[in-house]
Amino acid sequence: MQLREERQQILTQAAMRKDVKDRIEDLATFLDEQTQAVTEYSDALVRRLIERITVYDEMLVIEFKSGLEIEVDA
Repeated sequence: MQLREERQQILTQAAMRKDVKDRIEDLATFLDEQTQAVTEYSDALVRRLIERITVYDEMLVIEFKSGLEIEVDA
């Protein structure tokens, strides 16, 4: 029974890693397809790259779809 649970956990972790890898590859492909340097706001680019922006009194936390988080002091 314990081995089955461990196997299930390993399979779940592998699926999560594959999902993250697929998202990163998708974003890399999207960025490679960009023919121009980004010089102004692009709604399509923001929607492809950013998962969530959390606003606090003293800072912003930007979470990218790749899982990377950046804190910006306000």
